[in-house]
Amino acid sequence: MNNRGISPLIATVLLIAFSVALGAVVMSYGEEYVEQQAEFVNHGTEVSGNVCDAVNVQLITIKGQQELCVNSVTVDVSLDNLGSNVDAVQARIAGTQDITVIPNILQSSLASGSSLKTTFAFDNIGTPLQVKLTPIIRTQDGSEFCTGKAIVVEDLRRC
Repeated sequence: MNNRGISPLIATVLLIAFSVALGAVVMSYGEEYVEQQAEFVNHGTEVSGNVCDAVNVQLITIKGQQELCVNSVTVDVSLDNLGSNVDAVQARIAGTQDITVIPNILQSSLASGSSLKTTFAFDNIGTPLQVKLTPIIRTQDGSEFCTGKAIVVEDLRRC
């Protein structure tokens, strides 16, 4: 019996080597594809997260006293915008009896480098205990609430 060919052991080794090489090539192309898709999907999230990084709205301080005071039904506030444009500022006033939210205390956008003094009214909430001012930026996807840049005042003084 003079059969010519390769032994079954060598054939098995060759098939395994071919399978491993083919798998490596497919995984290499697949890895690049997955990375591109992940970058495309995360791109929107990264941009919206960076929008609030440029926000820097502060209360104007005169002689060490913040310019925010409360009357029985109104709040007077003076703001400086030291960062990017702010499209709106949401106000939340917490009192002894209730909490009220004013969606926007601005008449128009607060441009970068500008200041503003405004007064806004709130409903019957009892004695005001806290005022929180949250800047809002409008994006292509809607509005981004910059809660990390919010101003919270608990030591409220009377006007």
